[in-house]
Amino acid sequence: MFNNSTDFKFNTVKLYPLNGGKPVDIKALVSKFEYIENISLPYVSATATIVDSAGLINTLPISGGEIVEFDVSSVFEESVVYRLKIWNIANRVVKNNLQSYVLAMISEEALVNEYTRIDRELKGNPSDIIERMLRNDIQTQKTFFREKPKFSTKFTGMRARPFDICSDLAFESVPEKSNIVPSTQSENKDLTGTNKNKLKGSAGFFFWETRRGYNFFAVDSLCAKEGSELASEFAFLPPWGPYVEKVANQNDYDDEKFLIRESFFNGEVNLMKDMRKGKLAATIVYYDWSTGEYSEYEYKIKDSYDRMARLGNQDIIPEAQLELSGKPTRFISQIVDHESWFTGPDPASPEPKDGSPNPTEYADWKKQFASQGNARYELLKNQTCVVLVSGNAQVCAGDKVDIRLQNKQSFVEKQKEPWDIESSGRYLIFEVTHTYNRNAAQNGVYSTTMKLMRDSYGMDGKASTHGSK
Repeated sequence: MFNNSTDFKFNTVKLYPLNGGKPVDIKALVSKFEYIENISLPYVSATATIVDSAGLINTLPISGGEIVEFDVSSVFEESVVYRLKIWNIANRVVKNNLQSYVLAMISEEALVNEYTRIDRELKGNPSDIIERMLRNDIQTQKTFFREKPKFSTKFTGMRARPFDICSDLAFESVPEKSNIVPSTQSENKDLTGTNKNKLKGSAGFFFWETRRGYNFFAVDSLCAKEGSELASEFAFLPPWGPYVEKVANQNDYDDEKFLIRESFFNGEVNLMKDMRKGKLAATIVYYDWSTGEYSEYEYKIKDSYDRMARLGNQDIIPEAQLELSGKPTRFISQIVDHESWFTGPDPASPEPKDGSPNPTEYADWKKQFASQGNARYELLKNQTCVVLVSGNAQVCAGDKVDIRLQNKQSFVEKQKEPWDIESSGRYLIFEVTHTYNRNAAQNGVYSTTMKLMRDSYGMDGKASTHGSK
C-alpha cells in the first residue's frame, strides 16, 4: 500500500457539527495536518490547513467548538485517530470561489479547564490531587500515568484553574527516590557570620498530555536508564531508534524509517544564563513567619550531580562549571510556614533540629524542592537539538530517543569512530510534531519533528570528553 517510509493516507476526517447532525467527512479539503505534544503543556494541539471550494465554513457552519476526528494510516500504523476540538479559525484567504483557512484545535479538556475554578481545600499526595481534579473537575476519562512524589501537601485552590494547580504541584514535587541527604556546613557564611547549611538532592516533575493520556513524572525518572534505581515503575518505552544521520550520496541503510533527514542544535551550554538562573550555585534565604527564624542555605549542582539520573554519559561537571559554582550567583527568597495546617501542641516542623515528636504531615517542603527543582530543570537544557525523521505517530513527548550523528572529523578519525560521541546518544523528547502534508508528493509526506533535550553529553559505552572520571 505504501511505497515509501513517508507515505500516508487520510482514511477519514470527520467534523462533528454543533447541532448534533451527522458528521461530515472533510478529508478532501485537508491539505496539511500538524499534531503537537509538549512535555511542558497539559494539552495536545493541532492545526489543519483547509482548502475549501464548497463554502463549508459558512454553510455547515464552522464557528468553533466543533470536534474533528482524524483517522490516518502510514507505514508505522494501520490506523491512528486524533480527536480534538476547534478553538480558532485563522489566516482565512478568499480568492474567486476558493478559500483557505487554518483550523486550530486543542484537547477538549483544555477548554473545560478555562471555565473551571477550584475553590476548595486540596490535600494529600500531589499525584492523587491531580487525579481527583482530572476525574471530578475536568471530567476526563483519559488514562493517567503517574509517579507518586515523596511528600504530601495541603492548600486551598484560591479559584485557580485545575491545570495551573497541576503545574504548581509539578514544580513543588520531590521524587520518592530522591536522595535527600542531611545538611552539611558550607565554607561560605551568611549575614550573621554563621556558616551556611548546604542543600542537596533533586526535585521537579512534569505534567503533560500525549495521545496515550495524561502523565505526571519526575525529571529524574524520565532521564533514568532502564533498570536504574531512579527509574519509575512506568519507565515509559525503551528509547526509540537508533535514528541514524544519513550520509550524502550513500544508500547503505536498509530501513529509511530510522534515518535522520535533518538535524540542528539550537542550544548548548550557556554559562551566563546558567549563573543568572542559579543552576550552578545559589543562596536560598528562608524566613519562617511562625517562628521568626531567618536562615540561609546554599545549593550547588556539583554536590548533587552524582545522585541525579542523566541521559548522557558525562559523569562529572566540566571544569569551567566547577570553578564558577564556587560562589552563589543567584539569591532566592522563600517564606516557610509549617504551622499553617497544624493544631497540635508540638512543633509542626519536620526538621530534625526542631525535635518535634509529632511533626505535621503537610509541612512546607520548600527546602526540599525550591533550589533543587530550579537547578534540575535548567540542567535538562544543557544540550538541545531538533531532528526530522519519517513519521511515527507512536512517538510521544516524554519518550526517549537514541540518535547517532556522523563524526565530522577527518576521514582517518572517522574510520576509528564513525559517530559524534558527544552529540549522539539518548535524549528526552521535549516536543514532537507529526506533520501530514498532502501537497508535498504524490502520496503526501508524513514526517515527525522531535525537539530534544538532555542534561549531559556523550553516548552509552563511550567516555565523554566533556567530563569523565
